Amino acid sequence: MRQLTTLIISIVLLAVAGQAAAQFRDEIMVYEKKDQEGVPSYSDIPSQGARPVIIPPTNPADSVPVRPPAPPEPEPLQPELQPGSPEYEQKVRRQMEEYRLRQQESRRERDGGTRRKVGTGADAQRREEGESDGSR
Repeated sequence: MRQLTTLIISIVLLAVAGQAAAQFRDEIMVYEKKDQEGVPSYSDIPSQGARPVIIPPTNPADSVPVRPPAPPEPEPLQPELQPGSPEYEQKVRRQMEEYRLRQQESRRERDGGTRRKVGTGADAQRREEGESDGSR
């Protein structure tokens, strides 16, 4: 009786070891058995008359790790302009000119693109600038 128990334990251990070895090799063990007409049937459980078929892994190569994209580099900071420096004065003049041009464009759009000058000389200039001549 003791020999029979040892034999059963040995068979079970061999079966488990065989399955572990197949998994360790990353191969799948499948058994093929043909019936009387020659039609094959496959199973992962061995049966009488079945022959083992080793199926290799479908992708034997390891995957390549993908690095995340590098974050974009920050915009370089522009040095602060000091009031009174030529660069500062130039920037202020440029901004004032852009503002003046935007105001003119706004007036043209508001007036429909046409402005009539009434009068001549200093009176017309004062009216354009919004000043009253004080004589009326």
